[in-house]
Amino acid sequence: MKLAIRGQRLNVLAALMSSGYLEDCMFHGSMTGAQLLSFIKEVVQKYEIPITFILGNASFHTSEVVKQAREEFEKLSATLKFLPPYSPELNRKEQLWHTIKHH
Repeated sequence: MKLAIRGQRLNVLAALMSSGYLEDCMFHGSMTGAQLLSFIKEVVQKYEIPITFILGNASFHTSEVVKQAREEFEKLSATLKFLPPYSPELNRKEQLWHTIKHH
């Protein structure tokens, strides 16, 4: 995958599993709630155990399409939990993103 496309932002979605493994995907363009849901579905299909996704407060995390999908994911043994506003210190991935962005 070409990492730089002039004028397009590179986005990375990641799920840090309790085992320490990182599920991820990269794409160019804007992030949407629908893209987040697609990623979550892909991760859920890889595992046969219940998974809890801890979501921050990015607009695509809190979009109506994501909120409406909560019940659908519960049927797949996946739970969506939302962090309180302004609490990046509770998100285990924030330190990882900081390192990736600045180094």
